[in-house]
Amino acid sequence: MAAPHTPITDLHQTRIECPGCGWRQLLDEDLHEGYTESLIAWHQAHPAQDIDHLAVTEGLQGGLGIAEYVRWTDDGLGCLAVGDERTGQAGHFNHECLAVMESVHFTSGLTQAVQRTRRRLDYSRSQATTTVVDLALTLYRKGLLVPAPSASDQPRT
Repeated sequence: MAAPHTPITDLHQTRIECPGCGWRQLLDEDLHEGYTESLIAWHQAHPAQDIDHLAVTEGLQGGLGIAEYVRWTDDGLGCLAVGDERTGQAGHFNHECLAVMESVHFTSGLTQAVQRTRRRLDYSRSQATTTVVDLALTLYRKGLLVPAPSASDQPRT
């Protein structure tokens, strides 16, 4: 059995997890694969950030946030450019992923991304919702999105 906060990867290197606390996430080909040692070192330095990114229902119930170690922007072509400070790697995602990140950034929800996807792709509401939720789940499972902080987690003024 692995020691607490000693993440392990599965045989196919598709996910990483820490049996000591329950932290789990998928590995993105560009951001994480080949850099699992960096993810392990990050987790050992931040054991309190023990989100189980594969337990999806927990992540989407109360809204979403962008993980503090994620740097993202519009790449100038309307697509998402993202960097993960845990590994120092960067990658690109499609227009709808950018819409998800912007919607989460401004509202902690996905409504704006659904509206934008409907307009851009001429989708029905249900098609756009399915597309956006699927992409948000993918970003969440890869550790780029996190559950939105609850009001009790916010600093008091």
